[in-house]
Amino acid sequence: MIKINKIMCLSSRNSSEIRDIRWKRIINLVSKEMPGNVLDIGCSTGNISSVLVENRIKVFGVDIVFSKLRHANRKGIVTVLGDASKRLPYKDRAFICVLAGEIIEHIIDTDCFLDEINRVLMDNGILVITIPNLANLENRIRLLIGRYPIFVDYTARGDNHVRVYTGRALIIKKGDFKYKSTPVALFHLYPIHFLKK
Repeated sequence: MIKINKIMCLSSRNSSEIRDIRWKRIINLVSKEMPGNVLDIGCSTGNISSVLVENRIKVFGVDIVFSKLRHANRKGIVTVLGDASKRLPYKDRAFICVLAGEIIEHIIDTDCFLDEINRVLMDNGILVITIPNLANLENRIRLLIGRYPIFVDYTARGDNHVRVYTGRALIIKKGDFKYKSTPVALFHLYPIHFLKK
């Protein structure tokens, strides 16, 4: 069973600033507390994980786009071409930390996705999930003035989101997650969920 260890929600004036602050906090946590292998699901070009590599942490990355993996590999990340919505190509209990940044909203079978993370995550490991927050202040204002919310796609083409979450909805969706603390800020663009197994 995965239990929430800590939940952090960050806000700022623009989304790139939010992402920078958010990922700095995640990197600090992982760098200080993770004596073991880290898996970055949806690692893309490895911009985030490369900072962990620089801190002498062994990072494995999986992504569905081969060209992005080549860039991540050049940054010292051990990469594998794979689909995060399928079985992860790793042994059971292989990682002390799993990063899943803005990936779960693209997954159709989220229960299977979380079960796979649980399989590859060591006991007492940490799962870090970040999501775009449907209930952020900008979306609330957009709806009030009749505009379509950001992060919500009205087509099923490309890499669009297949579902949307609020900070609480992600946890409520999967019954195995237990709160140790409650996310209180539903206005932020990108809630961070630190979950401890």
